[in-house]
Amino acid sequence: MRARMIALSAVFALSALAACGGPLTYTLRGGDKAPDADAEIVARVDSGASMTRLTVEAEHLAPPDRVKGGSSLFVVWARAPKAPWQRVGALEYDEGGRIGKLKEASVPMTAFELIITAESDSAAVQPSDVVIFSQGVNN
Repeated sequence: MRARMIALSAVFALSALAACGGPLTYTLRGGDKAPDADAEIVARVDSGASMTRLTVEAEHLAPPDRVKGGSSLFVVWARAPKAPWQRVGALEYDEGGRIGKLKEASVPMTAFELIITAESDSAAVQPSDVVIFSQGVNN
């Protein structure tokens, strides 16, 4: 009887974990402007709060001004279908290591398109046409 109770407890625990789901992980290759770049995006979707927590880590990422002349940073953008782009945040870029990171940014959506662009203006309100990475996020 005890073994059966333990087995049932394990089944219920696994079912609960499956229902909650885990983070969504996307592995990306850079586009035409940065073909050597790789990125991993981890999205923790909270459907109840209509919120997603994002972590982005890019490596082998050339400096922004080499990707697009005059650029000084990489910016993460998100938008729901047919909606305007929203700025999520800028990657913290380490030129020596060629690594860009964005940790635990909040996006007030649970399904959206995400892009990372090279930008010349730190106050940009819409993305440039130089898209380094692109990914749909959908739970």
